[in-house]
Amino acid sequence: MSMSISRDNPLPLYHQLRELFLAEISNGRWQVGGVIPSEIQLAKGFGVSRATVRQALLELVQTNHLRRIQGKGTIVTEPKVEPLGALTSFTENMKAAGITPTRTTFFAEWRRPPPAIAKALPSSKNRAYYVERLLIAESIPLGLQRAWYPDWLISGNESYFSRKSLDKNSLYELLQIHCGITLDTAEETIDVLMPAANDAKLLDLAPDQPIMLIQRDTFDPSDRLIESVELLFRSDRYRYRVILSRSQRTGGGR
Repeated sequence: MSMSISRDNPLPLYHQLRELFLAEISNGRWQVGGVIPSEIQLAKGFGVSRATVRQALLELVQTNHLRRIQGKGTIVTEPKVEPLGALTSFTENMKAAGITPTRTTFFAEWRRPPPAIAKALPSSKNRAYYVERLLIAESIPLGLQRAWYPDWLISGNESYFSRKSLDKNSLYELLQIHCGITLDTAEETIDVLMPAANDAKLLDLAPDQPIMLIQRDTFDPSDRLIESVELLFRSDRYRYRVILSRSQRTGGGR
């Protein structure tokens, strides 16, 4: 490395190292998926102790810039995508991150929903519209979407929600433009779990790699359930950031 640290700098040595290592990642000298120099090599190169190097690397592991693999070393990881802090679609989140989104639709069809979904989306025809898509970010499979929509919403608009249309378009945009729907509020739960074998294959996951499960119910301003969706995201590429406030609770509402 052409850069160096300074013992006259008021910043701790490990902090200076961390910033230098981040620069190596951002300028591409430490490439994504590549193994970085060992702790011994870095300590010798910068004239510091291995403990100092280890602390700098540990902070970058904790922020997901690096990942340690047993028997291989420390590698540079892909940056994680953070969704916007709002009720947004996959397409909106990817575009905000400067990523080109694509989709592969496996199913877009009427089905008899499971009991829990049927109760939430009542229909005289005992059916709901089911959509299952692979969500892709710059050719990398990022997530799986399995969603249900009420009969009254999709009936008569099936051509807009065909597999061909859903491969090309944001589902939320289709709902807003062609169904006149205003998406107002949503309830979400987030869990981490091990994926089913087929889901792991579709998402191109490494063995024993967990996924993030997001379950979302979305409502319109009249409190009608518009969508009940299960989203499975790769935990190595996707993360949530939540901003919390200590302000007084006002209560009421969903």
